[in-house]
Amino acid sequence: MAYKFKKAGWIYSTIGSFILLFWICALCVVRQKDRDFYQKLVQEKEMACSSSYSSTNQHRKNVRKDIWFVQDDDQRLHYQIESLSSTLTFIPQNDKFQLVEILDNLKCWMQDKLFKTDRDFIPMQQMRYMEAAKGTYHYTSQEFDAEGVSLAMFRLPGHELPQSFFLDSQKAFLKGIAKNISFKISGKTPQFQARNFKAGVADQ
Repeated sequence: MAYKFKKAGWIYSTIGSFILLFWICALCVVRQKDRDFYQKLVQEKEMACSSSYSSTNQHRKNVRKDIWFVQDDDQRLHYQIESLSSTLTFIPQNDKFQLVEILDNLKCWMQDKLFKTDRDFIPMQQMRYMEAAKGTYHYTSQEFDAEGVSLAMFRLPGHELPQSFFLDSQKAFLKGIAKNISFKISGKTPQFQARNFKAGVADQ
């Protein structure tokens, strides 16, 4: 009788050991299905964390930009930039995009102030006119810069910007070459800078 109980106990013990071994194998051995699922999670995380986005360019022809600044007296200063061609570039930066435009063979008209003559109250304007082979406009910071700029300043009748073919360089009261110019659009008055400007006063 004791032998039978001992034999039965051995059988149950053996069966239990096989069951335990089965569960250990099930828990410790990684199935191919689990491997595939884990690999998918890793790839999704890498895609989410990586900056795999590349810059995108768009080429344009005959570009024109008009920028207006409202003054305290409700007058509006007018900036106008024209370019034969440009390249608009979207640059990924962290979770945002920077938008930059490179302008080729550009011309720029910039009104400094509008006024009227003391005696006859004739509308007048003081303005800058410049030409450059290349310039860059940063949309995010609203900054423009160019190098090797031909720059001239005029006092002209009217409050409307003239076209370049109406400008006579001999009538400029100041002209010269700037190594670099830049202006930033902020508030009511743009911040204009000309660096290493070699000027010559025109004959009046």
